[in-house]
Amino acid sequence: MKNNRAGFVAILGLLIVVAIGFIIYYLQFASLGGPGPRSHEKPEDQPWARESSLKDPNAKAKLTTAAPKSAVKITQPLTVQALVTSSADPRGTLTLHFDPNGFLTGTWTCKYSYTHAAYNITASVSGNTDPTVIANTPDGKPDRSKLIFIARGTYDQYVTNLESGEKTLNKGTLYINGILGSDHFATGKVSLTGSKNWHVDYTFKSNP
Repeated sequence: MKNNRAGFVAILGLLIVVAIGFIIYYLQFASLGGPGPRSHEKPEDQPWARESSLKDPNAKAKLTTAAPKSAVKITQPLTVQALVTSSADPRGTLTLHFDPNGFLTGTWTCKYSYTHAAYNITASVSGNTDPTVIANTPDGKPDRSKLIFIARGTYDQYVTNLESGEKTLNKGTLYINGILGSDHFATGKVSLTGSKNWHVDYTFKSNP
């Protein structure tokens, strides 16, 4: 009887340890302000799926000679500012600078807080448009009035514990997957990741 009781206590203790570990693991993602890992996500839906489309800025001739399949034209430097949100909650401003040669740079700053902590994210990215890929309408038809772009960079997330004042720094990789319309209206996603085993997504939308 005692052996059975001891075994039950041991199993219960193990389950508690596993549960605590799961909670800590989940909170690591929740602290970023978004959902946790997508274990059932298709590879083509991951934010780094089109990473091979990123071009070397020193290879401008190769980028500009790509066959244009989009009606969107950038004939002079263009700056787009977009509001970033997470489930309708504001998450700062994304600023993108498009060059006529197809390359782009950008920055993102974000500050928000919960009852227990305050977060400050800064990021910078570089990337390019991809006129060789045709965007699609919501019903899956080709939409030549849109231009696809992608960017990659790094982010720093400073977390301040509002009770103790302790500060921590998290670093990782940031991806931007977006669409630019002929009216220069930009929409898309900002995705944060640390090791490509998880990612947290935010949406952005600019004013035309």
